[in-house]
Amino acid sequence: MRPDLRWLLLVAAVALPRLSVAAAQEAPPPVDMAIAPLFGPDVVRHPSWVPLRITLSNRTGRTFQGELQLDVGAWNQERLRHRTHVDLPGGTSREVILDVYLPTDGSEVNGRYVTPEGLAGRTSYTAPWNGSGPAIVVLARESRLRSVIGNVENSLADEYGSTRQVQMPLGSVIFDPATGDPLLPESALGWSPVALLVAGDRELEAASPTQREALRGWLATGGQLLVFPTTPEAVRQPFLASLLGEVTLADRPPVAGRAYAVPHDMMAKGWTPTSTEGWIDEPFGGSRRVGFGRVHLATYDGTAPPHVDGRYTRDVVEALATRGHSLADGPIFAFAQPEHESFGWMYGGGENDFGELRAALDPNESFRPALGFVAVLLLIYVILVGPVNFRWVAKRNRPILALLTTPAVALGCLFLMLIVGYIGKGVSMRYREVELAEAVAGQSLATSRDYLGLFLTRPTTFDLPDAQGMRLMKEGSPRMPRVATEGTERTLEELQGGLWQTLFLRRDSVRDLGGAITVAIEEGRLTEVQNDSQLELRDALVIDPGGLVYTVGDLAPGGRMPIGTNAVATLDEEHYYSASAPELRSLAERLGLRSEGEREALYGAIRLGGGNLRTYVPVLLARIEEPGRELAGHFDEELGLRLLRMVIPGAGSPIVLSPKFGSGGAAAEAMETGLGELLGAGDDALAAEAPPPDPGEILGEESGIGIPNDHEEAP
Repeated sequence: MRPDLRWLLLVAAVALPRLSVAAAQEAPPPVDMAIAPLFGPDVVRHPSWVPLRITLSNRTGRTFQGELQLDVGAWNQERLRHRTHVDLPGGTSREVILDVYLPTDGSEVNGRYVTPEGLAGRTSYTAPWNGSGPAIVVLARESRLRSVIGNVENSLADEYGSTRQVQMPLGSVIFDPATGDPLLPESALGWSPVALLVAGDRELEAASPTQREALRGWLATGGQLLVFPTTPEAVRQPFLASLLGEVTLADRPPVAGRAYAVPHDMMAKGWTPTSTEGWIDEPFGGSRRVGFGRVHLATYDGTAPPHVDGRYTRDVVEALATRGHSLADGPIFAFAQPEHESFGWMYGGGENDFGELRAALDPNESFRPALGFVAVLLLIYVILVGPVNFRWVAKRNRPILALLTTPAVALGCLFLMLIVGYIGKGVSMRYREVELAEAVAGQSLATSRDYLGLFLTRPTTFDLPDAQGMRLMKEGSPRMPRVATEGTERTLEELQGGLWQTLFLRRDSVRDLGGAITVAIEEGRLTEVQNDSQLELRDALVIDPGGLVYTVGDLAPGGRMPIGTNAVATLDEEHYYSASAPELRSLAERLGLRSEGEREALYGAIRLGGGNLRTYVPVLLARIEEPGRELAGHFDEELGLRLLRMVIPGAGSPIVLSPKFGSGGAAAEAMETGLGELLGAGDDALAAEAPPPDPGEILGEESGIGIPNDHEEAP
């Protein structure tokens, strides 16, 4: 063989394997992945829950049965792993939506799709910093509405007590390219970054049953939905009718602000509800209460021309999106938001104040008597091992005995200390729970904040099922668990703790009461409470805005009890700073809380929520009587404090639209056509533009509770 040919074969033998390896390394993975926030890159809040949209595309003709894994966390923290099973037929794409808790701005999400054969695809996402608060989201197919309502500014309070003007994030709902259905969250947590959803009726009706329940739950926590109907008959569609009840479009007298909220041909039109409970005539149409939130219904279709380009459409969206909330129309604990966003956090609530509730949830904090006994035992040990021991040895004139007696005394003391620990801390795994469910009178859905302390008496690893909306808090957690999601079911896997360690968890959820709790009104006074829910309420009482406390008593499901006409106590303190405050101890006793642990748990919950229970409207407060349950097959209930706080609001008032939002609507057209041509409304339309009344006053008498003239905003 020629020498040059041998050299050529040698070079080929060396180079070809290397080229094959390089080609294999450069080959794309069989599954293409992408991660993004569901409503757009700007609709992200942290620390909070965010719905993520994960797109999986199978490049091959094979069918994969694998697991989607997401590792979530900051760069300098241990990651929380989410996993869910996903089947991926060949040549297809799938959209997966997962609600993920982002602990900080800049949180990283590393995604993988793993099959039995190994890694099939990977990608990553880094959450941007967002200091603009909750967002406006548009649910409308092929509409210019998103571009019309951009650059809405709002006042945002920070955790230091100051406010600043920010531009509200703006997002939109995308639609599944295969089915055309909207991609929406399947739990209320997924809606938590959103302040206002603006939707067309057809797109809203296209939501699946699970998506509808998630949206309804979010509304109950304080969300707002603005619906633009394509026709007056659109309100008869099932989902919209379930939210609004039966309403018809008819001639209605003008209300304040209508000239700035509707086109001129709608000045004399409005929605007429069959039931007026929770209903408000709005300048743009009407709205009905759903829990702490509202569903707003316009009289025109603002998603399509010509109304999508009208300034009045933008003005209505801006007025709703920037509408303030207070305890008059919101819960103490902001749903799925950080502790410092609780109402009244600037007066002492906030993440640092979890320490008060933490102490009530941790059995180690209630180990004080045993610690005192240990201190006495150590003092006795020092006396025994020192003077007593050496005096005894000296009497026998045998110094070598100290080599035996000193270890014996030490071992005896150690044995006694172990007995103290055994008796004081026990060997049974147990938990303590504090829950505050918050509802509105006449509504069957409540928002719930639940804190758990799981006490371990031995090092162990366990799974916690039924963990929707639950997360492990950073206090005391040695390592992050895994989160397994199958449909709407979620399990915390591989929770781990050491000897005599307490793990703290928090859950945000929507609680179905199984019926409404209503309050009867006679001659301007609250007279009795009717419990049509499935809750067993104990030691219920009513607190009015002045801090006067009225007794109600026990309320079984289906039961009815009168409200006392004479106040039995007064809550004068604006904020409580100790569990031993006389007013707080009196309140705890009236709620049937007898033990020190229950009083400390009540104080911790109040402290975390702002330090007080007084509000601008009357509230009902009661214990929820429920049997304790076993958790994870290991933990029995040691302390369970479950409270219901029910707001008793007034009728409410419509939003205020004025020239400050621009010169849109019929008012703008009147400038061109003359004020007398507003569909014959004439002076009546202008008279309706009178400024709104001042926030309400309590209309009660010397005894008993009056009904607030609630205008939604706090005084």
